Amino acid sequence: MGKITKIEKQKRNPTRVSIFIDDEFCTGAEKRIVESLKIEIGDEIECEELKERIKFFWKEKYKGKWEEEKERIKKVIEKIRNKLPELKFEIFGFGADTDEMIKEHPPEKGIPDVLIIYEKNNFSYVLTFLEVTGTQQMKETDDIWIRPDKFEFAQSHSCLDIFIAHYVNNEDLLRFVSTKNVNNLPEPEEVVIRGNKEIYIKLPHNHELVISLDKFVKYLEQKIDNMGG
Repeated sequence: MGKITKIEKQKRNPTRVSIFIDDEFCTGAEKRIVESLKIEIGDEIECEELKERIKFFWKEKYKGKWEEEKERIKKVIEKIRNKLPELKFEIFGFGADTDEMIKEHPPEKGIPDVLIIYEKNNFSYVLTFLEVTGTQQMKETDDIWIRPDKFEFAQSHSCLDIFIAHYVNNEDLLRFVSTKNVNNLPEPEEVVIRGNKEIYIKLPHNHELVISLDKFVKYLEQKIDNMGG
């Protein structure tokens, strides 16, 4: 059995550390994950086991929330469909249509969950992509918390029209966040949730990128009108 002999902060990225087992480099990791896992010098562990614990930390931590996320996606689709019944929806994101834990990672973080499709003259057109997120409880005037990778994916795929759908269960409240023109986003903040350090962007509820369900529906209707729908 190997033993962790050194954990040191990385020079180029102080939010990450390098972990050494038996004085040999094993893996790099986010400092906050190492702290949450309570990994310390002197722990006995093999390198491959350590890598696996780090790699699947968030999946293991929130695997009980997958059913909740699946239901949230269904609720968002239902609310849009009630306004625009002619639209089609395809659940698209990695693992978005299952509550089973998938011991893999998507090829890229932040891949949207849903395609919104409009059909015309036997052709299907993707109106927009939706990444669905949310929470069980919050007030309508509270800040909306969104993980930075949701915006990073959209920024690296600027040719795609992507919105983030944020649904609050206790308020039955659905709002949408545009991923266009995100230069004025607040800086990400570190917050502690259930004892774990996480990174979120906190958007004021009245931020210019946040729109209501009705405004989002009008946006879709305008796109349909522009194609002569």
